[in-house]
Amino acid sequence: MNFHPQRFLYYLLAGTLAWQAALFSYGVWACSKLSPITQLTSVCPDLGDRYEMFVSTSLGAILGLIGGSAAMGAAASRPKKQIDVRDDRRNPQDPDGKP
Repeated sequence: MNFHPQRFLYYLLAGTLAWQAALFSYGVWACSKLSPITQLTSVCPDLGDRYEMFVSTSLGAILGLIGGSAAMGAAASRPKKQIDVRDDRRNPQDPDGKP
């Protein structure tokens, strides 16, 4: 069985999004059970801001990994240049060459 880094990173991205949605849903549900819905902001202050910060940092990390993986894949698939160590042009100060 071969390891496919791109597929793994896409599954990681989907799993992270699902986990964050479930965690946020549970947080809103738990906060609403503690007190009436009118006091949700006093029981769980800045819930949306905390969720946004959590999502942005984790998505940024995963998308950075995906971008890095894509860049490495593109660099690996590019044909390598053959460097010719012979130089047809002779140095004028070379005793074997003609100036």
